[in-house]
Amino acid sequence: MTKIDARDRDSVQLVTDLVSKVSAVLERRDARAQSVFKGTDYEDTALLGVARIAEGNGDTFERVGNTPGLRGKKGDGLITVRVPKLDSPVRVAIEAKSQKDIRLDALLSELDQAMANRDAASAIAVVPSTLVRASSGSRLQRRGNKFVCAFDPENEDLLPLEVAYSLARLEACQRLSATSEDTDMETIVILADRAISQLQQLTRVERELGAGRKSLEDAHSIVVDLRTELRTTLIELRSVAIQQ
Repeated sequence: MTKIDARDRDSVQLVTDLVSKVSAVLERRDARAQSVFKGTDYEDTALLGVARIAEGNGDTFERVGNTPGLRGKKGDGLITVRVPKLDSPVRVAIEAKSQKDIRLDALLSELDQAMANRDAASAIAVVPSTLVRASSGSRLQRRGNKFVCAFDPENEDLLPLEVAYSLARLEACQRLSATSEDTDMETIVILADRAISQLQQLTRVERELGAGRKSLEDAHSIVVDLRTELRTTLIELRSVAIQQ
């Protein structure tokens, strides 16, 4: 009987130790979710997405968050675009933010600082979708040469970021080649507005699908068509940028 009791006590102790270890892991996970480390994880993933898009466009992407610029360290990433007709390289600054409480005006101010620090002509802020949709319902907001784009790593959807990248890239090129007689401003404006409109439509359909207001079959067909149309618009935008 004594041996059985001893085994029981050992089993109970083993389970207790295991529960303690699991609890400790969960506590660290919860603490991590509220700490700067979560922001670092998000930043890493977001900047990796930007790097992939840059590579696909033949551009150069650098992580510069730890490298001093002209006025400090503002700007997490930097895109460099080489345009044959321009003497100077075209730069786009990138900021990746995961804070849930950051205000849009503060975010735009950070983009201004990042552009000044990195000598960039446009900038993109990459943030969780909850931050962007809370104020506009869209996955992309534009303020002149500044773009705020929704990116959720768990969705693995880079299309909104591709739209922001294409528009910011083109905006930067336009600002440095404003005197070029070859620039077709009318076409550029039409294509940029079309890309934003198509992304808004896509966001609306996906939201309706998630809320069950559209049948799965109908919504899938619409989503496929919209994504195809949007990618076609991005190709046209890229073509215009190359011709500058």
